Amino acid sequence: MKLKRAIIFSDVHIPYQNEKCVNVVKNIIKENKFDEIILAGDIIDGGDLSSYINYEEYKVSLSEELIMLKDFVDELRALSPNSKIVLIGCNHFDKRLDRYIRENINIDCIREEITPEKLLKKFEIDIDKKVPYNKVYFPFTQRQIGIIHGTESSKYFTEKYIKFYTHSLIVGHAHTTQHYRAENGIEVYGIGCMCKTDMAYLHGKPVRWNNSFAVLNYDYQSRKYFVEILEIKNGYTCFDGKIYKG
Repeated sequence: MKLKRAIIFSDVHIPYQNEKCVNVVKNIIKENKFDEIILAGDIIDGGDLSSYINYEEYKVSLSEELIMLKDFVDELRALSPNSKIVLIGCNHFDKRLDRYIRENINIDCIREEITPEKLLKKFEIDIDKKVPYNKVYFPFTQRQIGIIHGTESSKYFTEKYIKFYTHSLIVGHAHTTQHYRAENGIEVYGIGCMCKTDMAYLHGKPVRWNNSFAVLNYDYQSRKYFVEILEIKNGYTCFDGKIYKG
């Protein structure tokens, strides 16, 4: 059996991450072998770029967030030097940055110099691959199940992707664990979030958010994939028969 394994998590929203959840994932990465570490979008919050939320009381600058992202990725690299680190495009960085530039910079040549990819390079963020926003990434070069950050956040968000894709998907964005399997066998997994579930801009409103992440196993011999969604409760989760604490 030639088995490949990836750990996938999204919606960390640095600097509003749930530290216990992040530490759980770091401990799992440290003690297990993963071929790929996939950061499935909204790893930084991008509050400095927001056009509709008043972040004034608790926001940090985009530069500060990118420095934090560099430190985060550097730590992942140190924990698992041989893993491929992939960053998926998302709305809180890629989409917000694009809108901000179009609305605030009128000179074309300057706009062209400010892209997510160039900012990652400027801040020396050590990823192996940056995937554009809304482009599907297929781990391990297989084509059966892909990963996007996602755009849907309604109650039955996983079902909505079925009409647009001909392969299974793992998605973030909705901050909620969910699974939908269509009659044709296509599946969509929602993987929850790694941020605080009481963000200040929610003003105490109830949400369906939950802290969780995914592990994808792919067997080249059988050409089968297996997705495991792991929920983190009070800073604990169980993986491969072991309890991990954050």
